[in-house]
Amino acid sequence: MACDFVHLDDTRLAGGRDSGGSTVTVAGETRPTLRQFGTVDWVKILDPAGATESPTGHSGSVPACLEP
Repeated sequence: MACDFVHLDDTRLAGGRDSGGSTVTVAGETRPTLRQFGTVDWVKILDPAGATESPTGHSGSVPACLEP
């Protein structure tokens, strides 16, 4: 089975990278918005260094800095 994916590159947000303990972050809005499209199976959000909590595999992930 072929696995196609779209990689959005150079899409960056300005401002701080820390949730500050908030339960509301940009990840909470971005993931459901992108997942509403039938062709999107998962969304991985990377920090400026390119890191995320689960960088491999077929699952969504956000960087630790966006966790509450």
